[in-house]
Amino acid sequence: MEAVELHKMEDWAAFAEKPSKCIVDADNREMAELLRKEGYCMIDRTLKAVIPIKKDQNFSRLCRIPLEHAKEPGARIYEIAKQAFLLDSRFFERANPSLEEIRAAICAYVDKMGFFYLCRCKGETAGFLEVVQEGTEAYIRLAAVDEAYRVAGVALSLYAGAVEKCREQGIKRLGGRISSRNMPVMNLYASLGAAFSQPFDVYVRR
Repeated sequence: MEAVELHKMEDWAAFAEKPSKCIVDADNREMAELLRKEGYCMIDRTLKAVIPIKKDQNFSRLCRIPLEHAKEPGARIYEIAKQAFLLDSRFFERANPSLEEIRAAICAYVDKMGFFYLCRCKGETAGFLEVVQEGTEAYIRLAAVDEAYRVAGVALSLYAGAVEKCREQGIKRLGGRISSRNMPVMNLYASLGAAFSQPFDVYVRR
């Protein structure tokens, strides 16, 4: 069962079969207390990050590594994803999943990737970023960089490059939902002018 958003008590009452994973507003103390009583534990707090794309800004100078278009995730993309997302709450269906369960969830997520960008270092895929467009807005569904290349400017090239690609397509905002514990990515968004809002807490069954 996919994670469900619970904004009011009536949302919880509507479920005959209680979900294994819930997302609630961070300031909803009543819902948080109910979930704790029902045997859930909080595993993450996420934030919505939105980068406004302005005509007079140009981040191309930050793109030290050129972006390439891709449509089909190959073995290297799966390898990077399985390395990068082992602590990502999106891939936790319960409090203490096994590595096999986490990796299976990651692979299922990568299976659904559509259009994405990638960066190469020394001929090898070093990172990737998937952008999903919705009208004049877009969001980053998935992005990861191989550990070996995290000091090579790959992440900044991917994110700044994605902003520039969105600008070319007339997109006004580029967003994403990130863990509040992931300070490197939060700092990356902030360096590109992002604003943060809508904190959600993620709960799973113990």
